[in-house]
Amino acid sequence: MVAQESNTQPKRTLDLDHQRAVAAELSTFANQVFEGTHTAETEFTRKDYVFFGLADKARVTFDAIVLLCDQSLIDDAFILIRAMVEAVINGTYVQHMGDEAANDYAGFPDFWDWIVFTDLQAVAPEITDQSPRDEIEEMRRKHEAVRDRYAQFRRGDWCQHTLFQRAALVDVAASKDFNLMRVLVNHVWRKASVYVHGTADSIASRVHRTESGVAIKRTFTREEGAGILYMANMTMFMLLALVDMRLGKRHVEKWRELYDRWCGEQETASGVVDSSGGR
Repeated sequence: MVAQESNTQPKRTLDLDHQRAVAAELSTFANQVFEGTHTAETEFTRKDYVFFGLADKARVTFDAIVLLCDQSLIDDAFILIRAMVEAVINGTYVQHMGDEAANDYAGFPDFWDWIVFTDLQAVAPEITDQSPRDEIEEMRRKHEAVRDRYAQFRRGDWCQHTLFQRAALVDVAASKDFNLMRVLVNHVWRKASVYVHGTADSIASRVHRTESGVAIKRTFTREEGAGILYMANMTMFMLLALVDMRLGKRHVEKWRELYDRWCGEQETASGVVDSSGGR
């Protein structure tokens, strides 16, 4: 279920004051959606626990992104938007795929911790030799117990699908016309990856040649801040709709009222999930 799609980008996308105001309201609204002990018509299982855990992680990351933008630390905010998008995609993917995927997600540390340990041991044995023998043996034992389960996947992956494939599977499950998860990973996540990996684009605005030498300074614009907050707000709207749907659609009216004010009069952000269940 998604909001009506539009080819017109919201006019307020680059309005920093507007994006900040909506982000503050979203943070308060998220607390209302998440707080308390929840029940639902269908029993919660492990896939739900993973989904809610990742959703709460994304919620807190959202608040951190807002704080960084308030301090004009846009590059670092981009790094966190990537983490937020990954949490949303992974959580929604696990919920869609079911408890088996949730078990793969939850059990992966037993497999990966030993690989991290042995990789470190190969380059810095003086560090790993300080670890208690019984802890090392327990780590190795856990790895051996689940090795066959994860060895078939790409190194570092906890499931057979890449992040791009996870996004596509969730989109297709929602609707044949739904594409927001793929937009998040192909646009927002990839743009943020520039700052995570420190590629050339991430330093282009920091160093400037002058007549007398070189100027080293990152200058931010209000438009940049508004842009990252727009991405974060869009991701948060989708996340809150998904969480509220699983919890019984208790906050539909509030979600819709805030969403409409974010978009502006007669404007709609393309692809955001609508917790009312309508298209």
